Amino acid sequence: VWVLRKRDMTMIADQGRSNFYLPFGLIVADPEEDWSDPPPPPFRSNCEDGEEELTEPNDTAQQATRIMAGDYEGAICNAEPDFYRFVINGPWRATLEFDSGEGDLDMYVFDKITGEAVRDENGMAIGSNSTGDVEMIEHSGPAILIIFGYNSSSANYTLNLEAL
Repeated sequence: VWVLRKRDMTMIADQGRSNFYLPFGLIVADPEEDWSDPPPPPFRSNCEDGEEELTEPNDTAQQATRIMAGDYEGAICNAEPDFYRFVINGPWRATLEFDSGEGDLDMYVFDKITGEAVRDENGMAIGSNSTGDVEMIEHSGPAILIIFGYNSSSANYTLNLEAL
């Protein structure tokens, strides 16, 4: 999706360059603003008291909750992601289950040094970002997982980590 300002036919926004849905209402209200990097949509929590994981805070890679193979209940209840750290020296699978009707969550293997998703040999981020109720990653070796709400979504989740 591109947004063209009609008076001078200048492209003022490009969905392909944005990490979020374009805020069309805001763009129409102020077409002279710089929309090359629009802000994230406002965050609205879908959590009730006590639904955040017991290991909070785990909102940065430095605070990542150390986990082993097993099931973990959690929730994205604020605009910050959740981080989990584990050591499995061989292949593993991480499965994230949630209700996409409540909010769309995504999950990636995170590189603490670059502050971005780990990339495979083809330059693709190692992760899962579908629109369904399950995200799954298969990878190998110690890792940090980042779980976040797509487009500022909020939802409860179950994370399952298993050695393969």
